[in-house]
Amino acid sequence: MKPISVLYEDVKYYSTHNAGRLAYLEVGEGEKTLLFLHGMGSNLKAWYKNILSLKNHCRCIALDFPGYGQSDRLPEAFTIEQACEIVIEFIKSKKLEGVSLVGHSMGGQISIAVAHTAPELITSLILCAPAGIEVFTESEIEMITKFFTADLLATYSAKMIERNYHLNFYKMPEDAFFMIEERQSLMKEAEAYLSFCEVVAESTRSIVSNNVLELLGALEQRVLILYGKEDKLIPHHIVHPDKNIYDIARAAEGQLKKGELKIYEDCGHFLQWEQANKFNSCLLEFLSLKTARN
Repeated sequence: MKPISVLYEDVKYYSTHNAGRLAYLEVGEGEKTLLFLHGMGSNLKAWYKNILSLKNHCRCIALDFPGYGQSDRLPEAFTIEQACEIVIEFIKSKKLEGVSLVGHSMGGQISIAVAHTAPELITSLILCAPAGIEVFTESEIEMITKFFTADLLATYSAKMIERNYHLNFYKMPEDAFFMIEERQSLMKEAEAYLSFCEVVAESTRSIVSNNVLELLGALEQRVLILYGKEDKLIPHHIVHPDKNIYDIARAAEGQLKKGELKIYEDCGHFLQWEQANKFNSCLLEFLSLKTARN
């Protein structure tokens, strides 16, 4: 198994029209193309345990959104709309066909927007703990963005960062600790770290301001939605302490024209990592492919 530390050795770059260079990884081949879209504060490495297996069955492409990983920073604020435009541009420029979007959290929200905006490009969606389903009021959005600024994020201690990463998992596995190490290493580069914090803050603002529940209900593509029962990030524990993951999952399921919902036991927000084998097999079954070789 190739160590995750060298994953970026195979990275390629796509020059967008107005968002700089987009870093991406492309491996495997097959009739079906999986385009992986990561969540907030993450990068294409979020799909490492999935691509290793799924590349034996499909063409797998994973992107770094602008401001994340090795992609360039957008000159303006990051928004779901801009990310949607970039993904569509990438698909068209690369002449990708038979694309299934695989999105985690923010990436799931963007996947819904892409499939709604350019339905002719997307055949199906696999959404892992998708953001944008939970509805926030204007006052709730104001409160979240007020206390989630770049300047405040930049003051987080190494311990706070470690704690926040643990919140992504039911039980954080040892092979995910590199995520903490990467973030703590970036903290040593003041300018780059502040830039990263600005992107995360901008992403947060856009995520809570763009509900995609109705867009999900308009999709004609087949959709697989997956949540972890022990998700500590959805619903928002501060502004919606009275809600649970079943409330959000049922809202999403109620919008589906074609598709299904699954909720994983003993699993948190980062379900494609925490239960990678189960996720990979489930994805292949959904796409009517044989069981993955793990």
